[in-house]
Amino acid sequence: MAFNTNLLHWFPLKADGADSVGAASPSVSNVTFTGSHATFTAATNSYIHWGNIFNVGTSNLTMAGWVYVNSYAGSGHQGAVLSKATSSLNSQTGCGLQFYNSNSLGFAGSGGTKTEASSSLPTTGAWHHIATTRDGTSIKLYHDGVLVDTQTSASVYNITSAASNTFLTCGAIRIPGASYWYGGLDGNLNDLLAYD
Repeated sequence: MAFNTNLLHWFPLKADGADSVGAASPSVSNVTFTGSHATFTAATNSYIHWGNIFNVGTSNLTMAGWVYVNSYAGSGHQGAVLSKATSSLNSQTGCGLQFYNSNSLGFAGSGGTKTEASSSLPTTGAWHHIATTRDGTSIKLYHDGVLVDTQTSASVYNITSAASNTFLTCGAIRIPGASYWYGGLDGNLNDLLAYD
């Protein structure tokens, strides 16, 4: 399969948060662009969001990107590679590739029900490629090209734009229906991809 087959969004994150494939406009807060990647400060006000996009319905999907984590601090949410909802979903609709407690998570859900594949967190101090896919009812999580977990959902969740403020974000995570953020990433992101 070609790199751009079914590619909806590509965020290189070299000089800004622009979408190199789709038409999404970024909102950037406390992110530094180095010419090779984006650096986040671990604060909840360090994020990029592109609005309520990536509404793929019941199509298969892939979310992927490169991440370099400096440290994981405390417990709870520790940032997102790509996220379209909170990890609990709060009766919202979405999908994501996030870090929570001692796990990396790839998930999809709607109506307050979700299915998540999980694994240990990527090691700090090195670049890692992580990805999550949904193929029908199968949710998979990959680290550095290796399948690390597969889970089966009860149904194919419908990821629509109906949920209020389920912004596609990276770095910190937007709480749907609210105006605040949480779980900032302490590290760098590069070449984020979203496919249907």
